[in-house]
Amino acid sequence: MPCVKCGVNLDPHALFCPQCGTRQEESSESAAAQEAAAAEQAAGSNSQSRPANDTVAKVQENVSKASKEYWAFYKAKLKRPAAGSEQSSADQWVNGIITVVLTAIMLPLSMYLLYQIHNEYISGFFMTGYGLFSTPFTTLLVRPFFVILVLLAVIYGAIYVSTRLMKSEYSYKDVLGRFGAYLVIPMSLLAVMLLFSLIGVYQAAALFLLLGFLGAGTAISYTIYSLRNKDSAQGLDPFYAVLFTYLIVGILYWIIS
Repeated sequence: MPCVKCGVNLDPHALFCPQCGTRQEESSESAAAQEAAAAEQAAGSNSQSRPANDTVAKVQENVSKASKEYWAFYKAKLKRPAAGSEQSSADQWVNGIITVVLTAIMLPLSMYLLYQIHNEYISGFFMTGYGLFSTPFTTLLVRPFFVILVLLAVIYGAIYVSTRLMKSEYSYKDVLGRFGAYLVIPMSLLAVMLLFSLIGVYQAAALFLLLGFLGAGTAISYTIYSLRNKDSAQGLDPFYAVLFTYLIVGILYWIIS
């Protein structure tokens, strides 16, 4: 057998190596201990890396599942905007949030692209600065995104208050799911506007910008009407609830402009 230290061939019954003097039993025990320690360390490393890999895989699985669910939600509302959206409830509130965020992204991104090509399509609303930003990117893209996100959040809050005034028993998740469902069409119109902006068809882009705004207004009205109390005549009439929501939006517009 070879010496565990220097490798020279030894008699099978030799206790010491004649060349390096190493005791073979001790060396064997030491080598076995080193191998055991290395195996234990490798097992520990594997056990530490396994939870991290499991976490990444779980996140990827959740993202994939959410994407598939939203795509099914989007197709259903795109096919039947009124009837399909009226069926939306609390179980679709996450899809509602996604639609609200996408809507807030589409509009400033499209307007920024239009500004880069034809700045006459941009209204003075988003060009009114507060001294915080100075470049078109931040003035037309970053700031409007947060402004629109806040505006949509306020609209959602006004719609929820309207449901209380109409004596409707809907949760905040119900309202969010319903509002997000009705926003699918306006968001899609803004996506088409973005496409026309990219290919340079400016008049069509401006047209779809207008349609997007009109669609958003229609979505507000339909959302409130669909959340009315159908079982009782008590509470605020849906028509006045719509006017109340638009009043809140107008006040907010006046404040931020």
